[in-house]
Amino acid sequence: DGLGSAKRTGKREVTATQIDFNFDEEGSPTGVTRVVFSMVFGDKEKGRFQSVHGSLLGETFGPDENPLEPEGAPTSSFNFTFTGQRVKPN
Repeated sequence: DGLGSAKRTGKREVTATQIDFNFDEEGSPTGVTRVVFSMVFGDKEKGRFQSVHGSLLGETFGPDENPLEPEGAPTSSFNFTFTGQRVKPN
């Protein structure tokens, strides 16, 4: 129920965009949510990044709206920041 892509936007940066299609219990479309992730990787050790931080912006559009149109007006939005680190199993 989703489609996305990612691209490198800097030396240690990636931006990913995902489109999620939303449906009600009967399977009728209720809207589309566009989510944009911005991620920065750091703490390189032995050729692998050990940490990541970034932000996420989500916007939901009505079923008749195009979430890729710059003029589109979302019906709701959400955002937050995140951090993460590589977990090394014992």
